[in-house]
Amino acid sequence: MPKPRRNRRNRRNSAGPAPGARTSSGPRPSPGSKLGRRAERRALEAFERARAAHGAGRLGEAEQGYRSALEQAPNLLPALTHYAYLARSTGRLELALTLGARATSAAPRDADTWVLHANLCSETDRLEDAIAGYGRALEADPRHRAALYNLGVALARAGDPRASAAVLGQLVEVAPDDPDAWTRLAAVHLDEGKPEKAIDCAQRALALDGRSAPALNELGLALVDLGRFDDARRHYQAAIEAAPDFSPARVNLVQTKRYRARDPEDEAERRALARRLAEARDETARIDLHFALAKILDDMGDTAAAFGQYERGNALCRRRYPYDRGAAEQRAEAIMARFDRDFVAGLRERLRPPSPARRPQPVFIVGLPRSGTSLIEQVLAAHPEVSAAGELPDIELIMQRHHGRLLRHSGLDEAAGHALEDERSAYLDGLAALSPDTRWVTDKMPGNFRHLGLIASLFPDARIIHVRRNFVDTGLSLYFRRFSGTHRYAFTFDDIAHEMSLYQRLMAHWARELPPPVHPVDYERLIAAPAPTIRALLAFCDLPFDRRCLSPHEAPRSVHTASSWQVRQPLYRTSIGKSEAYQTELVPFRAALAREGLRDVREATGG
Repeated sequence: MPKPRRNRRNRRNSAGPAPGARTSSGPRPSPGSKLGRRAERRALEAFERARAAHGAGRLGEAEQGYRSALEQAPNLLPALTHYAYLARSTGRLELALTLGARATSAAPRDADTWVLHANLCSETDRLEDAIAGYGRALEADPRHRAALYNLGVALARAGDPRASAAVLGQLVEVAPDDPDAWTRLAAVHLDEGKPEKAIDCAQRALALDGRSAPALNELGLALVDLGRFDDARRHYQAAIEAAPDFSPARVNLVQTKRYRARDPEDEAERRALARRLAEARDETARIDLHFALAKILDDMGDTAAAFGQYERGNALCRRRYPYDRGAAEQRAEAIMARFDRDFVAGLRERLRPPSPARRPQPVFIVGLPRSGTSLIEQVLAAHPEVSAAGELPDIELIMQRHHGRLLRHSGLDEAAGHALEDERSAYLDGLAALSPDTRWVTDKMPGNFRHLGLIASLFPDARIIHVRRNFVDTGLSLYFRRFSGTHRYAFTFDDIAHEMSLYQRLMAHWARELPPPVHPVDYERLIAAPAPTIRALLAFCDLPFDRRCLSPHEAPRSVHTASSWQVRQPLYRTSIGKSEAYQTELVPFRAALAREGLRDVREATGG
């Protein structure tokens, strides 16, 4: 599976082990035992004693009893499932997985058992197995609420909000009185870039439970996407009042304004956050609160205190979501080894070209996260011939679905070519449904820089824009953003530098191997000289200059990104050179960049 899609927003359990996973209604008696009655009776007696011990908190005694029951009846379903729950609760996830797999073998048509096993797969980041397991549960019971809910969550984690929305749509038909289902569907609609639908779903959840903090939080996020920051703040504050321990609303609240030292209201908010952090025991809440407090301190200019909070929050994230350098390197190497000039040219020749009259066509905006891709999208979307689709997961999903064909096999057969043509048509159909009357639609998924070879093969008429920003400022912005499991490199400066080195190698590879030009835009130059930079950008897209592009913050459109607040402001210089305030703290990062041989981001494309 690819890494899950970027985590732009703060939600309770939005990423990590089995986010928001629901359990089944519990284990059921074992169907049809073939054991002798005496052995079965002894096994059931041992299980009942173990279950009583488990309920009383005598876990060692309970485990011994479950083992005894399974020694006498290896396929006794209640013993397998209860033992799996015990192993899970004590942190032995691999043992729990083994027991869950045995349970599905013992009862292959029991939906609850498949949900248990799929939840365990989800908790151990085996997303493909989890998705398959929830599917098996739904084969047994198509209306199984936990299976539908958890499958929707797993698909969202896997970076497919469209599929997730379809599953959660089934869930709200089955359970229209479930506020959590409506809230989860609101979150997925936001990830699809559909804030109006998200608002409708969040309001349905609130009609069922008017004090639902998650629903109030999602409503706030949707309002931010629409630029309604004051309304969003009111809903975040309502979420905090309804559930003072609901930390995601606190993180989102502080992103909606700039805080000033010596402002009585702002100082009161800072003190309240500090008290809440001192009292917090839940690790996820502590992470949220470290980042929220750090942002306020940074706004107020207390850089030393702010950096200390960011360090603590990132340390907790790093422990929870380790970065696998080897896997990241292998992925980049496999892409570069496969997608050379000859392979891209051959793939283009094999595929039928899309109709030249087909509108709209995509503009892919790529770069490192926090490099300015959102601002470039906003600039282009201010033009009447351009619409913005936000961060679409489609290219990553195409690569995932055709990974074997594209990266492993020596050649693509006719069926594979047709499959890729179908993928391209579905993608273009999606753009047309979003904006049938414009010439271009932007797709600003930053991580598509890994897949420019595939993009050039599938979309010969597309435009590719590469946004570049000073490595130190970009790295600091990454370190200061509250990510979950989506950007696992973002929690230490060594890992950020390593990811940047892979990015630079990939961009240098595409500069050598891709047939169409990739247009570079330097973030700093855009801010310093917007008019000539924007003129060149529009010319690259064969568009006439339009003065509205000089004021992208005035564009009346939704913006679904971690930078929603920033891109609603006029073109500003405050993020350029922000690292100057953190010179001492950034000494280790500069050393890490030097070890990776990184100096100037422009070297990535020879600019």
